[in-house]
Amino acid sequence: VPKTTFIVSAYLPNEIEVIEDTLLNILERVSRPADGLEVILAYNAPQMEPLELRLRDLAYKWPELILANAYGSKSKSENLNYALEIASGKMIVLFDADHLVFSDCLSRAWRWLDEGYSVVQGRCKIRNGNKSVVAALVEVEFEAIYGVSHYAKSKIFDSTLFGGTNGYWKSGVIKKIKFQENKLTEDIDSTLRAILAGNHIVHD
Repeated sequence: VPKTTFIVSAYLPNEIEVIEDTLLNILERVSRPADGLEVILAYNAPQMEPLELRLRDLAYKWPELILANAYGSKSKSENLNYALEIASGKMIVLFDADHLVFSDCLSRAWRWLDEGYSVVQGRCKIRNGNKSVVAALVEVEFEAIYGVSHYAKSKIFDSTLFGGTNGYWKSGVIKKIKFQENKLTEDIDSTLRAILAGNHIVHD
């Protein structure tokens, strides 16, 4: 597995309750490539948040953590494009602020990229489906999407969609595709442009 960059996108203050756990989950748990790991928090905030001071302390403790405040940004796409400019990994992982990841995710993803795929979409599961009726319904929906639909597309057509998070891209591909800042569903747009450019996406 080569050097890998995680880009975690967030809008503060919305993700204040979860962002530290997400970053620490990556920094503490993910098995690191020999060439290193880079974690970029790409965020925008309308005003200075007390959390930013805690995040700076976290960055002092973990030098591989880069706090990238996309000043003036008004969208996730702008945050991501800002972070892509400074990302140095050969594999780039795109992550939302409320996602946790398994420790062996990089080796599992790189296996596909090393075989010739440009993007790997990981399976997303709801971890608190037993907390309420709404959470249970969302859990069922995610199983239908990631456990059935994406998996079936990948098996039948050797292609699938990048769902906006838990996506593992070859650096050269995502830096060329980037994200259109005037699109509401930037993930679907980037998927279609990647496929039209001759890239292959697989669902794991």
